[in-house]
Amino acid sequence: MFAHRKFGYRGRLEQIMRPTTQLSRHDHILWIAVCLVLAALLSFPSSATADIVSGRILGPDDKPMVEGSFAAKDAKGGTTPFKSNKDGNYSVFLEPGKYTVTSTGDPTLTGVIESFPQPRQFDVRMKKIEGK
Repeated sequence: MFAHRKFGYRGRLEQIMRPTTQLSRHDHILWIAVCLVLAALLSFPSSATADIVSGRILGPDDKPMVEGSFAAKDAKGGTTPFKSNKDGNYSVFLEPGKYTVTSTGDPTLTGVIESFPQPRQFDVRMKKIEGK
């Protein structure tokens, strides 16, 4: 005869939900530790989203802007300074988002960097702001 007919549906549910094996104290502690580590990792997602953006800074003439100083400004107004090397290459650590890049040597030059939550190669093409 079927268990749910003998004990009703509630009895069957209790039978299904009853654990078939008992965890040892060591396994129980290990299981709790794994759950705590996973909870900690999931509670700090923002710290794992920023990453390095690198590439070349190119001027309006499409030539590398060597040994330059720049600032990447995010939508909230925060700025991150960075420099290009003797070949016009740069590398900067940014949170994901779109940044306006300005040259500290010539504020009439601007460009854009888009950052993602993984390393990315991105050449910045600087353009002269009209009217300045």
